[in-house]
Amino acid sequence: MVCRLAMDLGTAKTIIADESHGILCKQPSLVGFDKRTRKPLAVGREAARLFGRTPHSIVITRPLKEGRVHDFEAAAMMLKTFLEQLGLRPKNVQLVVGVPLGLSAAEKLALRHLLRDLGLRSVHLVEEHIASAAAESLNLMQECAGVIIDVGAGLTELALLGSGTILAARTLSWSGDRLTEEIERILVQQYALRPCRNIVESVQWRLLHPEQDPGPWIYRGFHLQLKRAVGFTLNKNDFLGLLPAFCEDVYQGLLGILEEAGRALHDPQLYDGGLTLTGSALPLELLARNLETRTGLPVNISARPDESVAHGLRSMLSFADLF
Repeated sequence: MVCRLAMDLGTAKTIIADESHGILCKQPSLVGFDKRTRKPLAVGREAARLFGRTPHSIVITRPLKEGRVHDFEAAAMMLKTFLEQLGLRPKNVQLVVGVPLGLSAAEKLALRHLLRDLGLRSVHLVEEHIASAAAESLNLMQECAGVIIDVGAGLTELALLGSGTILAARTLSWSGDRLTEEIERILVQQYALRPCRNIVESVQWRLLHPEQDPGPWIYRGFHLQLKRAVGFTLNKNDFLGLLPAFCEDVYQGLLGILEEAGRALHDPQLYDGGLTLTGSALPLELLARNLETRTGLPVNISARPDESVAHGLRSMLSFADLF
């Protein structure tokens, strides 16, 4: 019996859904393996539990970087395990997969080969923004259906949709991973501290929820110059510029795709479609308020921002034979 599956293969999470049951699998895109033998030891949630607690002989890796597969062996291990956990035989699976906008023809071909080598019955690739538009019930056949801004762990992508296609698109360097990297850079350069995972995640949470924890930010960590653990207080002002910089980049990206498509912020058709925010790697509420204030356009946050692509792909499964 043929099983049709939709898969959002993301930098941070992999989500698999089917037509009748909805989300079947939602796990971190992580693989743990023996460094010497490359034998897989843990995948998904199990690998996440081991993160930061493994000996040097075990490596926890993300098979994807910036929305693209960069470790094909680890990606194959991960996807094979997820299918096995679902009790599915690959030869019976028709798979519809969401892909980033900037994926080149060569990268798409490599992804197809990776999935076909798992023994899948068929593989179909769909741009993630088209899938999100389907999930949000946007009328793609309108001349200007609106803008979708997908904030992911690996990258942030903006796409102006209309006339049944993507009219203009832009990929930004800002993402959930970029925010993490910027926090780590400040900890090392300004405080000479080893950026351990707990501290970085705590600082990120405090940035995203400033009203809940005004400070002071007190921690204990390893000082790189003193070579020992010390107590220290972080100045939150050193980190507050990170989120406005992200919002500014998104705003400039929006202006860029509108200019490319020959449209302006005051275009009445654009107002009808508005802006839709999906993904969940960075604060969508903060971004929504910023864009509403600066553009005057209606901004909608997806009801299930991290699952928008998966649900959109799921709605396309009945048409998989026509792709």
